[in-house]
Amino acid sequence: METALSRNSDEEAVHYTTVASSTSNSTEFNLDAYLKSHLGSRSRGLVGSLALTATYSGIFIAGLLGNVCTCVVIATNGHLHTATNFYLFSLAVSDLLTLVLGQYYICLRQSRYVFGRV
Repeated sequence: METALSRNSDEEAVHYTTVASSTSNSTEFNLDAYLKSHLGSRSRGLVGSLALTATYSGIFIAGLLGNVCTCVVIATNGHLHTATNFYLFSLAVSDLLTLVLGQYYICLRQSRYVFGRV
């Protein structure tokens, strides 16, 4: 049993062909069709894209405002300089970094397939 991998440069589709050595029958496996049937389409519609954008924007703005306010209040008020509030300040800063870097990653990711093309 031999397995051959071929790439069609026009469509950028990957086809796997399994050929039995004693027969001339071949079975073609279209990876893109398989992934689409099991994972769904690689793109969203307009309504889905707008809803997802509004949701991510709301989470980003709420997180940004809340964490910046927390940092400003703790940094400007001297009577709030306690160990507990320094811990809260540290959590707010790490949450800000997670928000910014996480949104950056989401904007860069263009397909629903996490591992990209095989």
